[in-house]
Formats: sequence, C-alpha cells, structure tokens
Amino acid sequence: MKKLGTEEKARRIALDFNKTKDEIIRELKVYYPDLNGDMLSEWEKSGELDYETVGGEKRYFRQAVKNFMRLNKEAREIREQKEGKERAGRAYVLSLHIPAVIKTVKSQLRGSSRLISGLPVTPFIGEIDERIVPDEEYRSPMEYMALPHRWTFYSRITVHPDAVPAGVELHCWMPMPRADIHRQVLEESNEILAKSIHAARFTCKNTVAGTPTVIYNSVPFKTAAEFHPLPKGFEHRSVDTQAENLLPHLMEQAPHIVFTDALKDLAHRIVGREDRPYFMARAIFDHISKHYPWISAREYSTIDCIPEYVVRRGGGDCGQVTMLFITLCRILGIPARWQSGFSLIPGYENYHDWADIFIPGLGWIPVDPSFGIQRWGKTEEQRYFYFGGIDAFRMIVNKGWGGELWPKKQFERSEPVDFQRGEVEWNGGNLYFDSWDFDFWVEPQL
Repeated sequence: MKKLGTEEKARRIALDFNKTKDEIIRELKVYYPDLNGDMLSEWEKSGELDYETVGGEKRYFRQAVKNFMRLNKEAREIREQKEGKERAGRAYVLSLHIPAVIKTVKSQLRGSSRLISGLPVTPFIGEIDERIVPDEEYRSPMEYMALPHRWTFYSRITVHPDAVPAGVELHCWMPMPRADIHRQVLEESNEILAKSIHAARFTCKNTVAGTPTVIYNSVPFKTAAEFHPLPKGFEHRSVDTQAENLLPHLMEQAPHIVFTDALKDLAHRIVGREDRPYFMARAIFDHISKHYPWISAREYSTIDCIPEYVVRRGGGDCGQVTMLFITLCRILGIPARWQSGFSLIPGYENYHDWADIFIPGLGWIPVDPSFGIQRWGKTEEQRYFYFGGIDAFRMIVNKGWGGELWPKKQFERSEPVDFQRGEVEWNGGNLYFDSWDFDFWVEPQL
C-alpha cells in the first residue's frame, strides 16, 4: 500500500480541523454563557477540546464541542440538564432482538446431538456457494447462530463534477458483503470477494465534463446473529501462542497494533491477577465500555497510532476502541482480529467495526467493544451479549485492516485502515473524500 505523503496528510488534517476559535466559542456559550479564556485553555490542555495547528493557526476539530460534551463530566451534566440524556436509539431494537437470540441459541444447544459437555465437536461450513472456498477460521457450529435476516444492500459513489479532467477513466472500489464467513451468505456468486481481506466490487467509468460521475451497486445477502454462552463447568485453558494458525493474531501490526510500554502497563493493570483468557478479555471489554465513551473520529489516515490516540483522548469511535481492544488482548497473549463493515439496525444504519477473539475450548467468538455493556439488560447474558455475541444486523466487508484491495490500488488510499466508504482513483492520483460522496441504504427482504 502506498504511504501517505506529508503534504497530503496535512491537507486531510486541515479538512478535519476546520473550525476557528470564534466558532467554537459560539458553540460553547450555549452551555457556558460565562465562558472565558482560562476555561478554554484548561479544556485544550486536558485534551478534551481537540485542536491542531493548521497553516500556523489554531484550528479546532469539526466535532470538537460535541466530543467535549461527551468527555468532560461537568459539561455532560450541563448538557443533560439542558437537553436530556444522550441515548442510543438502537437500544429499543436490541432490547427485543438480543433476548430472542439468546433464547434461540440456548434452545438449539439443549437440543443438539453434536455437543459433548456443552462444547461443539462438528464444524458447520454454512450456506456458501461451492465456487467460493470458505475460510476455515471463520466457521462456527450452526447451533450458535440464530434469527437469519435477508437484505439488499444498495450503495452509490458520486464523484463531483470536474473533480478530474473530462474523458478520463475512474477506478472505483465499492464495499460488498463477504462470501467466506459463516454468519453471512451471498445470494449471488462473486469469487473476487475472497481475494482480499477487503471485499470490494471493482468498477470503471469515464467522466463527462460538468457532470457528476455516479456508480451504483446493489447486492442481496443473508446474515444471522451469533451467541456463545460460557458453558457451566467450562475448563479454562491457556492459549497455545505457538500455534501456526494463531500467530498472525498475536503479533504486532504497525503502525497501530504496537506493544508500547504504556499499553502493556495498561493491559496488565486491567486484568490484575486474572489469568483465564476468557475473563482477561472480558475485563478489557468491561474497562473500555466504562472508560472510553464514543466520540466522533478524525480520519484514521491522520493518526499515527490509534490505540495510543484513544488512551490519550479518553474516547474513540467504534474502530478506534476496537483497535485498542485487539492490541490489549494480543499483549496478553489472547488472539484477536478485526472485523468490520456496517451495522444495519433499522433507523440507525452506519459504518461499524468490531472484533473476534480466540478462546481455547470456545474457538473464535465475536466481541463488540463499542456497543459494549447493554445497560438495559435484565440479565448478565443480556448486558454482556456483545462479549461472545453479535446481532443479525451486520454486513461484514472486512476480515482484517490495512490490506491491499483487489485489483491492487495504484495510489495511496483515502482510508488506509478500514474499507467501508469505498475508494476512487484515476491515472493522475487518488481522489480523497472531499472529491466524492458515498451513500448507502438497505432494504430488508421478508
């Protein structure tokens, strides 16, 4: 993958950090009528009010005030008094969906003839087209899957008029659901999707002067929820850190998964004397859920090390806290890997990132550090559903981060970590997000 140049990185930072001090003051005075310079300096020094020096001048992050209201306890209380608590609207949908998933899976496990002492013994390949080779690491017994949903995913890239010369050929990579993971089944065959950790549909289209270039994509697919309850009397075992199939998921992966002294210290402080991999990972999940609230993200391509950034900022978006979770797990010898794409909860569709971890005796189980603890839950299984469970409202695009697209991209990527909004280039260079728009929508198929 082509490395991002210094000038391009600075340009991207300037797009993210585009607010002046006067604009920030006007936004803050809604909550702090008596705002003064000392207060502003204090919040900047603490890192709660995010800014960068752009072109020799101080410029604030485009969502600096909203993030500040989430990170600063006093500000959060003032906002809640004025506007009420900020709640994730998806909670109502999940409060109906998650108990149903748990009930279904537990019923399937009780009736399964393929279990010995509550543990699976026969893998389930899944409903995958014969021409696509299923990924051995992404298989799971069918008893752990429930409530399949059918969808059609629509997406569109719109390149702005005259963003490049007329008559040139644009190369576009658009996100697609994977065809090699058990929770997800494509209803049309596409062998190309298995050639990269990023599932993409590649399209070429010529530009016309004064006219936007629009590329559409649509694909039907099916997903299922997954849930792995911890069996009673489960025998906790250490991870075989020399196992060839696990080694890639235990290693550092610069620039973001790096075992710095500060991160190693944090990992060991979180788990204390706990030495059971399942509960070590859950302690990390618990810590992130309680101490790193969701905040709007700057572009990943402008961050040198995402886990360190999350710790320094005191929060992060879904991909950032997932990267922290994966890093802390690997530091402690727990295999962890990236998975991402879209959350399709009706009315709350968005890009989303989460993880898988490997627990001896359970295999690979899903973990969503960003959704975290479901505080509406009436039972521990409901509250900790996203440690070992995943809802059916997912479209899986990526089974890793920072890989090469297929066919290989000639120039640097707009998003070098994840692949969700797509990528566009022409023979003159990469087209960054300020030159085109990506939008998507999804239709459930009953």
